Amino acid sequence: MTMRPASLAAILACAFVSACASGQVAAPSQMSATSREHVAAAAEASGDTALALSMYAEAAEQAPRDASAQLRYADMLARTGKLQEARKQLADALARSNDPTAIRLGLGALDVICGKPADGIATLDRVLATDPNNLKALVNKAVALDTMGQHAQAQPLYRQAQAIAPNDAAIANDLALSIALGGRVADAEQVIKPFALSDAVPARLKTTMQILADATAPQASAPEGGEIAQYASAIRERSLQRSPTKLP
Repeated sequence: MTMRPASLAAILACAFVSACASGQVAAPSQMSATSREHVAAAAEASGDTALALSMYAEAAEQAPRDASAQLRYADMLARTGKLQEARKQLADALARSNDPTAIRLGLGALDVICGKPADGIATLDRVLATDPNNLKALVNKAVALDTMGQHAQAQPLYRQAQAIAPNDAAIANDLALSIALGGRVADAEQVIKPFALSDAVPARLKTTMQILADATAPQASAPEGGEIAQYASAIRERSLQRSPTKLP
């Protein structure tokens, strides 16, 4: 008879039951929030999403002021497609959190993901009002502006973030896409050129390099309707609408 391999989460659960029976560890109802998060992480790694969600939810309930616990639960909700539940979780946690800035950063990012960039900007501006160089707030606000088509307004924020983290390839990647979507492909290529020469080019950067190459080619080489082709087409159209200018 062929037996299905047991998941890591199931093994851990059995271990907890056995240990509880022998009096070696606390019963599940007495587990700390940290222990629940460890089980949740193991469950997620083994593909047991339901158990992971349950454990993250219990950890968040057990540590209502802990911003990290609230964010981990909201992140899991978002990654399983429960965006509105994730936002409600963070909105409810904001008033009682020991780190409201972290919660606001999460709310701002979720608003952008949910297609409400203006709401996200309003939340992120509250963070920037007290911490003008908050890296996550700067980048997320820039992304929100880009989704609204306000590329010229987004780029100074990316550059401010770059001044704080000059070796961050992800920031350079987002800035290059913003510049390209503004119609300046050659300038965008210059932004990512230092990273493109690296021995280990991130996959995300390779995709952007392909997008820029296709945008300047007579015809896009990516399959029609694919992500690369769609970006390349949008950039090509913007390039035809404006004359080249220098970087801001």
